[in-house]
Order: sequence, then C-alpha cells, then structure tokens
Amino acid sequence: MLFAQEVADAPNLSIDYTLWIAILVPAALCALLVLFIVLLIRHLRFTREKLHTERLKMIEAGYPLEEAESTKRRQQYMHNAFWISFWMVFLVPSTAFSAAATATDRRELAGYIIAIWIGASAASIAAVVCAAVLMICSRVSREDGGEVQMPIKRHKSVDGYSA
Repeated sequence: MLFAQEVADAPNLSIDYTLWIAILVPAALCALLVLFIVLLIRHLRFTREKLHTERLKMIEAGYPLEEAESTKRRQQYMHNAFWISFWMVFLVPSTAFSAAATATDRRELAGYIIAIWIGASAASIAAVVCAAVLMICSRVSREDGGEVQMPIKRHKSVDGYSA
C-alpha cells in the first residue's frame, strides 16, 4: 500500500502536444513571414540596381534619360480616370434620382418634393462636371505633344556638346 500511494501522488509526466503545437505553429508562420519580407526586400533592391545600371548604360550610349515606368503609370492613370468618370456619371445620377423618386412616393408637401428633386439634379450635374474635369485633366497633352516616342540617340559633336 505504501508503494501504491507513492505512484498515485507522483506528478503526471506525459507531454501535452497541443501546447507545443500552439507555440510552434505561430512561430513557424512568423518565421515564414519574416523570410518572405527579407526575400521581397532583396528582390526589390536587385530590381532597383538592375534598373539603375540599365539607365547608366543608356546615358553612356547617348540616349536621353527618360522615366521607364512613366508611360505605364500614365496609361494606368488614364485607364483609372476613365472608369472612375464612367461610374461617376452612371451611378451618381441613377442613385440620386432613384432616391428622389422613392422619397417623393409619399406625396408630402410640394416644397419638400421640389427640394429633393433640385438636390438630386444638383448632385447629378456636379458628378457629370467632376467626371468631365477628371477626363480633361487626364488627357492633357504633355510637352512633346502627348505622343509616346522612342528615345532618339544624341550625336556628340567634336566639342563634346550634343547637336
């Protein structure tokens, strides 16, 4: 009996695996996240260095320095401006007039009805004007006439200045 009591009083030495899993899985995910961030930063640095060397080679070859991604950014800006303008012209008037029509179903005082429709019309006109201004500003021609041209190689004259 003496031995039976000692075994019953002995602490439980079994390992709780759920605790280890609860610690190791988030730690592994954090390590993977850190690894991903480090690899991303290294890739971006490598890309910038490669772009820098390409630009230096273009300058040494006599091509004018031109922003490589400016054309892509401009096209993306124009694409986004078009869709923002389109949805602004389509959605704002349709929702404003739909709300005005719903509000005037109650047939309350004529002053309220007129105010609601004037507000809907003003919101619609403002949306169309803003969309038009956005489209005009996105299509403004650049200094070179708005055309995208390939860089022209500069010829160096005898005295070292470009012709």
